[in-house]
Amino acid sequence: MADDFTLLPYARPGLVTSTRLGGADQRLTLRFDAEVLADGQVDGSAVNLSAALKGPGDVVGFDSRAISASDPDARSGEFEANYLPYLEFAEVDFPWRYSLDKTATGGRVKPWLALIALKADEYEVLEPDDNAPLPAIRVGSATDSLPPLDQLVHTCHVHVARDEGETDGSALLASEPEQARARLLCVRNLEEAAVYTLFLVPSYELGRQAGLGLAPTATPPTLPAWERNDVNIDLPVYYSRRFVTNSGEDIEAMLRRLRSINSADAEGIGDPPRIFAGAPGHYDDYSHQTAGFLRQAATREPGTPGPGFDTDLRLVQRIDDTLTEAIEGDVQDNGEDPLVTFPAYGWRYRHDTTLNSVNRTGYWFDHLNLDLKFRDAAGRGAIIVRRHQDRYMRLAWEQYEGIVEANRRLARLQAAQKLVERMSKRRLDHLETGTLISLAEPLWDIVQTNKSDTSLRKGITARGAPDSYVSRSMRRLAAKRSRAPERGSDMRATPAPSLPGDVDRAEAARASRTQAHRRAAPEPIRIDAQTEDALSALMGRDYLSEKVTLTGAIAVGAVSSKSLASPVTSLLAVLPEAKAAALVGGRTRQEARTIAPVFRAPDIADALAERQVEQDPSALFAGLERLPDNTVTFFEENRAFIEAFMVGANHEMARELRWRGFPTDMRGTVFRRFWQRGYAPGDPAGDDINPIHKWAGPLGQNPCDADRDQAEDLVMVMKGDIIRKIGVPIIEINIANGTSWEAGEGVSHSPNFFGRVGDAAYFGFDIARDFLTSAPVAERAFMVIYEPPGRMRFGLDIGERQVRLDRRDDSLIRHRFPVNGQALSHPASRILKTGPVMAPPAQPQSWSDLSWSHVRQTGAGYLDFTDTVRPITGPDHWSAAKTSASVAISLWQKPVAAVLPLKRVL
Repeated sequence: MADDFTLLPYARPGLVTSTRLGGADQRLTLRFDAEVLADGQVDGSAVNLSAALKGPGDVVGFDSRAISASDPDARSGEFEANYLPYLEFAEVDFPWRYSLDKTATGGRVKPWLALIALKADEYEVLEPDDNAPLPAIRVGSATDSLPPLDQLVHTCHVHVARDEGETDGSALLASEPEQARARLLCVRNLEEAAVYTLFLVPSYELGRQAGLGLAPTATPPTLPAWERNDVNIDLPVYYSRRFVTNSGEDIEAMLRRLRSINSADAEGIGDPPRIFAGAPGHYDDYSHQTAGFLRQAATREPGTPGPGFDTDLRLVQRIDDTLTEAIEGDVQDNGEDPLVTFPAYGWRYRHDTTLNSVNRTGYWFDHLNLDLKFRDAAGRGAIIVRRHQDRYMRLAWEQYEGIVEANRRLARLQAAQKLVERMSKRRLDHLETGTLISLAEPLWDIVQTNKSDTSLRKGITARGAPDSYVSRSMRRLAAKRSRAPERGSDMRATPAPSLPGDVDRAEAARASRTQAHRRAAPEPIRIDAQTEDALSALMGRDYLSEKVTLTGAIAVGAVSSKSLASPVTSLLAVLPEAKAAALVGGRTRQEARTIAPVFRAPDIADALAERQVEQDPSALFAGLERLPDNTVTFFEENRAFIEAFMVGANHEMARELRWRGFPTDMRGTVFRRFWQRGYAPGDPAGDDINPIHKWAGPLGQNPCDADRDQAEDLVMVMKGDIIRKIGVPIIEINIANGTSWEAGEGVSHSPNFFGRVGDAAYFGFDIARDFLTSAPVAERAFMVIYEPPGRMRFGLDIGERQVRLDRRDDSLIRHRFPVNGQALSHPASRILKTGPVMAPPAQPQSWSDLSWSHVRQTGAGYLDFTDTVRPITGPDHWSAAKTSASVAISLWQKPVAAVLPLKRVL
């Protein structure tokens, strides 16, 4: 639900305003006149039509899914006695849909439903009646247990979520009805430590009779389901929920109760249990009476060094031999039966096939597989995958279609690449360069001849010759003229025009003539000087030296046809690769070098810490079950455990993928997230590990590439009533500029990850405990706890118990620690402050100070809206013109923010 919202007093279809209710009618009747048209003209007089709308007497139940939310809900613990229960309806007009109110008098419409809360001694459940469509209860006294129905219009309103700057709630309701919901309040002052049942019942007598299976006899039809002095009222029930109230407590009181653990409490917390490993079972000839290891968890005591290698060296050598044999057998795959033994976790992510039992802690693979405590951690990760394998495979197959489509395209392009290679070899490589240039005329504007992006066409014409000299049209014309082939030339060669100035063609021609002359070995022709002069005068050129002297010739520069033709063949060769790059995204740089099918592991963005909590919470925090209630303590990440755990999970998932025929090379890192960091799938900021094949360091020292501090995070664990009540609160650690905390000042550290374990919540911060306890930071470190926004709560302060702190002038109060400011950037408007509790004033300062001692109540403890409460400051929500929306605003309990000095819990 959006933080910004607008409340409206009701929502009804516009059709209802055209209805009327009169006489003995039990429904609203829609009446209108219809004109009959013939050829566009009115034919005769108008026809009077009418239609009856369904009313409360037509409802004998509804789908429970119409109720979209409730407070308290099924997950709530004890409900605060000073708060008001409510139900929400997704269909925004539902509470008024069957109302018999024709018009909204004074902005008020009576709902056809009422929400009541009763203790066990206030009602009895009636025996089921075959004629009654609904279950029913009997309430002993309306005066002592039920609200006055003439004030029911103030208990139901519409909530419209809006963006910042939008103010017209009615327009939003009309344009975006999906952003709105209806809310029905039970406005009873509940007793503390009591059991209540919330009942949704009809507010009209017609609805009561229909629900009980009685004949509709209510006269007038707007008769209420009960009067103030009625006794033994039988009421049908549309919906019910049982809840328990607490004893004078609310969120503020729960926050103030938090404390740090003392030395007596700390015994066993964070201490890993020792596991016996003297008889592992795989080796019958091995036993050791004192061998064992300390079972690791995802966190450890802050500041403690990482665990050393404590596995018996005799067992280490045996494990080394066994795993080496298993890996070599899997790699060779010689058809023999594989060795059935314990797994070599993560061996496919490395290139060699042996373990190093001598330098066993220098590399992650050796340490993980040879140290029993980390084999245990990897085994825990594998167990998580085995327990959720069907779900994970379903997620993998959902990504399979993309992999298959990519490989299908790559297979076609791979075939195209082979065809291009074969065609080039058979059809293009033997062609004369000029011929190849002519045939490539459609590509002249595409082919680039050099790094300056010069096209082939420009390369042809740059030396002064028109490109038509080597065009396909010129080639066809040249092929039609008859000429004798040159001596020594290929008789099958297609005659083609030459590119003027082509030095390569001239060189080839000279070489051809020279070679032909050498083969024939003719006698050189010798002429005298007189004959030479005569020939020169006759031909008009120096015939023997081949120097052109024709008048009017085009000046053409030298050009190499080979250099122009080479990019043509190169383009044909790279076209499949270019198309692969355009059509198949997501390939690595190495994969993009060739056109070949890719092997992909699915990317499953599941935070495995949450799955581990379901299986064994002690894998996250050792001794968490010993943590006292309403305490805060600190742990530190154990990166070695997390890396071993993630290797085990990915190793097992790779085996599962292969077993089920998924196209993968078993080296992909399927799971990269251990903690829940709140990032969308695919965002590397949410990852805890790099792809495992990139790891190169010791276990626990393979940092993630994400842009964040790579130090092991400090983990705050909070256990108690506040977690049971609101779940996981929003927490920040603020290092103030001075010894006073002030909103918006100092340096705030938000948690990197968060989660819940039963009655405890944990938060990981990229900050060291030693830093927080050092001077002068210890005096400037504060913990700011926010009640999660978006959850709407309604109620009044319990002034008699003085549980809530009075909103008083800070200048008049002496605090245990200085607090400045009254507002937060968070949508909380109240700051919890320690100090003496003062009695509530006779008149509230603002609507946030409204207490049950400030309002009038009926004999049954329901709010009496005939009262005119007015605070010292703020709008007059309870004036004579009040509506359900203005009343709801006055009862709205804004989220709470608590500021506590961190040294109090460190």
